[in-house]
Amino acid sequence: MNKSLLVLLSIALLNACTTTAPLTQQQQESDAKLKEAVINKYKSDKMHFLDHVDIQVYKGIVNLTGEVFTFDDEDAAYNDAREVAGPANVTGAITVSYVGG
Repeated sequence: MNKSLLVLLSIALLNACTTTAPLTQQQQESDAKLKEAVINKYKSDKMHFLDHVDIQVYKGIVNLTGEVFTFDDEDAAYNDAREVAGPANVTGAITVSYVGG
């Protein structure tokens, strides 16, 4: 087998391993509803500014990114999302951009 063919087969196999199956319509709708529920929970939280938290949902897992101003806001973002999605279904990497001083 020549090297070019071997390289092409290797790339094809790697590509096949890294792609994910598309979501069903039901999964897409469920993820959209969950995201909307987290957004509504954030809007109802009048004690914290969570407008800069980005919410992504994939197969029921909520991933939070973005920025907040305090560690208290960071905790609230995760806690509010966990109240909606369940404790094991929230991940993320929120950045605290201002702590005070």
